[in-house]
Amino acid sequence: MRNTSEYNAKTTLDTLVKLSASTHDTEDLLPILLNKAKETKQTKEWELLVNTCKSLDSVSVSLCTEKVLELGYDGEENNGILVVENWTKIVKKLYDGDNEKWVKEYITALNNLANIYFSVSRHGHETVIEIEEISKNILEPLYDKDNEKWAEEYMRTLGQLSDSHYQKYHSDKYIASTEGGKVSHESQDQYVSLRNTYTKMLHSLYYKDNTKWRADYLDSLNMLAYRCSGKGAIDEGIALMEESQDIYQSLTYQDKLQLEESYAFSLRNLYSLYDKKGMFTKAMSFLEQKRDFYKDLYYQDNALWGMKYLSSLSDMAMPYRRKGLYDKAISLQKEDKEIALHLYTGDNAQWASRYATSLSWLANIYDRLGRLDEAIELYEKSEKILHPLYLKDKQRHSSYTLYVERLAFARAKKLLKEQR
Repeated sequence: MRNTSEYNAKTTLDTLVKLSASTHDTEDLLPILLNKAKETKQTKEWELLVNTCKSLDSVSVSLCTEKVLELGYDGEENNGILVVENWTKIVKKLYDGDNEKWVKEYITALNNLANIYFSVSRHGHETVIEIEEISKNILEPLYDKDNEKWAEEYMRTLGQLSDSHYQKYHSDKYIASTEGGKVSHESQDQYVSLRNTYTKMLHSLYYKDNTKWRADYLDSLNMLAYRCSGKGAIDEGIALMEESQDIYQSLTYQDKLQLEESYAFSLRNLYSLYDKKGMFTKAMSFLEQKRDFYKDLYYQDNALWGMKYLSSLSDMAMPYRRKGLYDKAISLQKEDKEIALHLYTGDNAQWASRYATSLSWLANIYDRLGRLDEAIELYEKSEKILHPLYLKDKQRHSSYTLYVERLAFARAKKLLKEQR
């Protein structure tokens, strides 16, 4: 008597062979592959599937890999991960049979698996690092043999692996702070070593083709400088940021606009580094540049750049508040309030929460200075705007309760003041 599961598998695979011979349309091809990837458990059935996959060309497999990743993220967590895991097993079999032909597809499958573990599952950082180490070990000799051909894949893998070590270090640090115990610095050291290697390689690639590698190189400089700031290596971080600024200043306005987040991040980095060096005035000059950059964009398109312009204003106000330079902080918060009001007037629903926040921030400064009438008036306006939003969605607008508390305290302080 014929084994039913083997017969069904053979029938499915026969259909797959016919499809793969006539089309690259993964809308037809992929469901068959995925169903078998999820259903087959017996070794013979897996072998049938793998042998059939060998009849596909790299274009079909690459397209299938993209579709598998989409399904992995769209599906329920366990099912989504299973789809990507099974597809990675299929591509590994292809790679084991012919390294040279399938290496790119296998590296892509490994990177996708690491990404989905990191994003939608509870696998530990060790699992993600282990997968990325496999990619790195495959790509390293290929890159050494042919830099130009393998640069993109190798660089991407190094960057992901370094970031995974960084995430693991901070996860371990958090666990140690809550549960007690010492933190191993191995992952932090691995991060620094990998990131330095990554940045040096990007430096070489950037000066060979600055258009292709500019964004990656700037991002790497920014991230290294950010980590330098965190560990107190201030001069090293400033040197990295000075190089990045030379590159930004050489760009056309349109090129800089395409890198606006990276550019703003670099200016924020410079503020942090010089502030820690005790050079407050110089530090603030970089936040001013950031403010002016977004101000120019805001007046070109209010709705598109409004939030980032507002953020640049509040970013400047906060350091002045900490320093007790309240006149400058108030001036900036007033500007923030007027811009937020303009946006709120144009679109109440979109800007209500941000306008209420602007009112409350300015009120808080007045409160600190004892200007209680002005503080109470602004707190009341903020409370009135946020109250209906809070009733609709208490979690999203939980700041409402904080503003109500501040209003109550301000009223109580005013009452005590009047009674004296």
